[in-house]
Amino acid sequence: MNPIRLFLALTVALTLASVSCSREEWTVEYGTPKAQLVEANLATKGEAFIGDKVTVKGVVSAVDTSQPDAAWVQLSEGTRCNLRHLKVMAENCEVGEEIDISGILKRTINGELILDPAVVGDPKMKFQPTD
Repeated sequence: MNPIRLFLALTVALTLASVSCSREEWTVEYGTPKAQLVEANLATKGEAFIGDKVTVKGVVSAVDTSQPDAAWVQLSEGTRCNLRHLKVMAENCEVGEEIDISGILKRTINGELILDPAVVGDPKMKFQPTD
């Protein structure tokens, strides 16, 4: 392939990737979590990690993929996790299943803690709760 065409193709591909994926999505996918928390402790220990990537262990209580640009997984203690365009990942979460889910910890206007964006963790990874 012509080097100029290759350069242009790579430039276009990288531009599209940077436009379609936010910094937060890259951090959730590839970054290291600042904390690993059991959901029951999120309300008391999570405040220090607002804006950071965290991993939360909890039990799935509901899955909602009805919105076009959101796929929500709710945990039993009330934590909501927005998997955004990863609907298949959300649909693979079963109510009653214990999962590790990573995301950017945010506080809503109502004071609710959410992970947005979020991804479900690999079940083979070792969960080590932050003290």
